[in-house]
Amino acid sequence: GAMFFTALVLWASRRATLRRVDVALLLVASALLLNVKPGYGALVLLLLLIRPAQTGGRIRYVAFLAANALAAAGVFLVILQLTSTDARVGAAGVPPAQLSFVLHQPLGFLGILWSNVQADLLKWTLESIGVMGWFSIALPPAFYLFVLAAGPVFLIRTSEEEVSPELRSRALLAAVGVAEFVTIGVALYAFLPLTGAGAIFFQGRYLAPVWLLLMLSAYGIRFKRRHLGQVVVVGVLLVMMAQNFGTLISVYHA
Repeated sequence: GAMFFTALVLWASRRATLRRVDVALLLVASALLLNVKPGYGALVLLLLLIRPAQTGGRIRYVAFLAANALAAAGVFLVILQLTSTDARVGAAGVPPAQLSFVLHQPLGFLGILWSNVQADLLKWTLESIGVMGWFSIALPPAFYLFVLAAGPVFLIRTSEEEVSPELRSRALLAAVGVAEFVTIGVALYAFLPLTGAGAIFFQGRYLAPVWLLLMLSAYGIRFKRRHLGQVVVVGVLLVMMAQNFGTLISVYHA
């Protein structure tokens, strides 16, 4: 949902004007896709990629942004109200107390988040690349090194597509990625750890939309053109697929 919403906004930002059906589609996407799981509402800020001229002027633009924000927030509050009892039962900590701490001591919460980044960034990265099962089936170390080395290939423009975001758009994509990371952290901190804990229990897969936004902020930067770029990209994907299947087969045989 988060990735589809990102793609949808990027598509809309390239249109000369937004039709009523486009506006309705974005409103529905904001209300539903950003509420699949808590913490992804910050993606609504991506709508700032759309320009006032596309919506018919500044007044309509402000109304458009406000409507999307209210749609996302409104559905979230409805879901929270309908599931509040179950959420309290399943929570390890006390969500109101956790959220109160975040609101009253934002710098303290950011300090906890930063300490988790320093301690767990490598683990999150490996989980994002792939640790199968319940994070119990690791791939060979050479595979992770391969992905990290081959990753920049995906940031190089390898076809004749027009990818020329303005610096403002790139900065916004990166900023929303950071904001998304923080809001995911708030959502996780509210429910999972014990009250007052100094750790946040991230899983690497939660960060997929964050990695996407950070990569998009760099995608299409003019690197030196390389021959057979598409062949390289396809080769990288094939190696990744073969390694994943090979690891799974070996585990099941064991």
